[in-house]
Amino acid sequence: MRADPSELLQQGQDALNRGENARALNIFSNLVKIGPHSVGAWCGYAASLYGSGRFERALSAAKEAVRLGPDDFRTYSVLAPPAFLMDCEVGIQTCRDYILTLSRNDAESLAGFWSSRLAEKDHFIAAARAFSFFAERYLDEEDTAHELAHHYLNAQELDKVEDLLGVIEKNFGDSAAALCMRARIEIIRGDAKAAKAAALKAIELNARAIPAYVILSELSPELVDASIEERLKKALDEGALPDEMRIGGYRALGRAAEKKGDFNAAFDAFDAAKRLAKSAAESSGRVYRAAAVERRARLAIARYPAAPSSAAMESAPPDCVFIVGMPRSGSTLIDQVVSSHSRAVSIGESANMAQIANSLEAQAKSAGRAWRSCVADAREHYRSAYRNAAAGAACVLDKNLFNFERCGLIADLDPGARFIAMQRDPADIAMSVFRTRFLAAHEWSNDLRDIAHMQATYEFLIERWRRILGERIHVVKYEELVSDFETGVRAVLDFCGLDLEQQCLEYYKGDRTVFTVSAVQVRRPINADGVARWRGYEKRLAPFFQSLEEFRRRYAQS
Repeated sequence: MRADPSELLQQGQDALNRGENARALNIFSNLVKIGPHSVGAWCGYAASLYGSGRFERALSAAKEAVRLGPDDFRTYSVLAPPAFLMDCEVGIQTCRDYILTLSRNDAESLAGFWSSRLAEKDHFIAAARAFSFFAERYLDEEDTAHELAHHYLNAQELDKVEDLLGVIEKNFGDSAAALCMRARIEIIRGDAKAAKAAALKAIELNARAIPAYVILSELSPELVDASIEERLKKALDEGALPDEMRIGGYRALGRAAEKKGDFNAAFDAFDAAKRLAKSAAESSGRVYRAAAVERRARLAIARYPAAPSSAAMESAPPDCVFIVGMPRSGSTLIDQVVSSHSRAVSIGESANMAQIANSLEAQAKSAGRAWRSCVADAREHYRSAYRNAAAGAACVLDKNLFNFERCGLIADLDPGARFIAMQRDPADIAMSVFRTRFLAAHEWSNDLRDIAHMQATYEFLIERWRRILGERIHVVKYEELVSDFETGVRAVLDFCGLDLEQQCLEYYKGDRTVFTVSAVQVRRPINADGVARWRGYEKRLAPFFQSLEEFRRRYAQS
């Protein structure tokens, strides 16, 4: 008996709401065949394709939805995210034309949805541009101007932030929100003193300015004294704060308690923050699916049981070096050290390889070809992307840590590609992740058991890549690096084919901007402050240790 299309639509939407993109995609791909003129089916199909990372096909499906329903609000909800991501100017202009026809509230709702969908995929520049389509018409409203400035800050467009803050201060005077953003800019640029001053002034203006407490706790947790801590607790107890603010407030309390040596209070505060973060993620359908991660990891290994042949393509400049590992493992430090070299450049946490991999998956499926037979088609895309990014430098660094899933593919695309694999005590990584709120959507980072699963996944994959890629992978042990910095730096530079330059040892004196959550640490000379920090939390980390051993055993059976 054929299922009722309306029931299938509801099932597909429910799957999307739960973040089950694969199930939603299966439902909606059938629905567009059953009802090829159904706007709802095409919208669901586009949304599930986008959620699955198949951006080109998502864009095509969204265009069909708009063709069928040019006046339907839903069609523009699914068109904008892939259009911005794929830089489709026709699609972007279509969305801009549509949003201009909407009432203020409807326009804000739509632009907010666009920007959130893009930010979930770590495309913060596109998210800022999407929100600007609404905001630029309402910059005479202080809250809207602040929101746009915040998007620009996430997008690392500091000049735009400062220009907009100048307008805000001229039109509305000093505000705690503007001061907090100025403090963030100062952190990125390395002026901790100015950042602290701005944060303290923000708290004086508004005791509910939670980002200011977060900034103080990151820079100098001892500044969160009894008086400031009392104000922060009062702001949290009064309620009515958005979840994101409450998460930040608990993190600030945790860091202040840790500085005092009260590790139980610190852990409780961090745990409260993570519980809120996990709940917020789940309510928007972002759930960490360990089984899917394991299937993807095993598939990556199955595709490359041995080292790819280098005969298919000659290596060509620049030298591409991929820094892989778990977050909080010292990767930003290595990135700063190597990119301080006169012959090297970093492109940060690039989405290049994720996009290439997603494109290959879609191509293989649509053409009915073996996945590896499609790799040759992507080589020119890969080569041009990194050649353009290098801008003449001899060595280009890609610091997307989660390329550890794609080492086999990268080696297949480029016989000259090399990998720096970061290694740090898993307990220190776990506690550091537990203390941190990531800008990107890392659902696994909100629960100790999920953190353990991601750690075990990394260990499983990097061990296999080391077996087949051998000397193309250089392991950097964080604890050894901070104990004998010059020796470690020399080894890394030699691996990258670079001679030692003094500025690499004095990376913290450079004027490079740093946008990751490690911005504060890399502005200081090397130190061992983060080594064995987990020991203060040893009893509270028992679930992490138990889970890590469980997942290691599970992977060992593969």
